[in-house]
Parts: sequence; C-alpha cells; structure tokens
Amino acid sequence: MRIGFLGSLFLLACLLCEASPALANWTLNLGSDNPPGSKIGVNFLYEWSRFGLELGIGGISSDVDTGNDKKNDSSNDNNTDSDSDNAELAIGGDINFKVFFFSAPFRLYLQIGSMLGTHAAVGDNSNFSFGGSSLFAGGGLFIGKPTFYGYLGASTFGNGFFGQFGLGFDI
Repeated sequence: MRIGFLGSLFLLACLLCEASPALANWTLNLGSDNPPGSKIGVNFLYEWSRFGLELGIGGISSDVDTGNDKKNDSSNDNNTDSDSDNAELAIGGDINFKVFFFSAPFRLYLQIGSMLGTHAAVGDNSNFSFGGSSLFAGGGLFIGKPTFYGYLGASTFGNGFFGQFGLGFDI
C-alpha cells in the first residue's frame, strides 16, 4: 500500500502529537495568506518544545455569476444569452512544520509545508477538482506569548512568493 507524501506527513503529525501530550499547546490563529493563497484562514498550531505543526483552511475565492450582466442585445443575434450561470468556490489548506528559535515574547521560526486546494463550480459549467501543490518554505516572527500572539512571515514556492500575518490565541 502506497500512502504518498501527504499521507506520510499526516501520519508523522499524528505520531508527534500523540507522543508528547503533556508538552502540548494548541493555539488557533486567524491570518492573511495563511494557508498560502487564502484571503483569510483559520489555523490550528500544535506546539511542543521548539517544534510546531500547523493545519489550516482558508477561502481563496468565491463568485456568483448570474449571466444577466453580459447579455448580448444585438439585433442580429436574436437576443441569445451567451453567458453561463455559475457559482464558484475555491478553498485552500496547508500542513506545515515549524522550528522555533528563542522564547517568548519574540520567537523566530522556519517552516516547510505543502499546500492543498479544492475548487467547485455549480451551474452551467459544473466541475470539481482537488489537489496538492508544491512544497513551500519560509520563516517569520511570532510576537507575544503563546496565550496571545501576532505573527509576520514570508515564504516561497516554485516561482511564487507570499507574506503572512495574523493573530493567534491559546485554546
């Protein structure tokens, strides 16, 4: 049985989370471009020692096109409506590992992770897709204590670059 790269990351994350429950600290953070590409995302960060595992989900785009705004009213086309009626939604997610340096209130970190995404359209052109993307890597700064913190970061993947920022708190 082959589980692939993302399956291996998930199994490793489960083992690490189960291996040290006494040192665990779960936080929830809301951020921009976290997960990568999302306008705003919700992320669960599990910290132990100097390491962290973050799982996130966020909205990338949504659109509802009724087709009424582009109706072609030329007298030669018999009032044909050439638009499609669609509702679309794209959602992104990620899984990443962090290594923290220093201690609160200023903690530098390095991260490596993988992006996931799904896109669905309903209407005249219905479709659904799901997939993983290339790895991303970067770093940043956590400011504050694990009970309440802000973060700034930057990462790169393939030919792209994105910045991240947000607020988090202990749950």
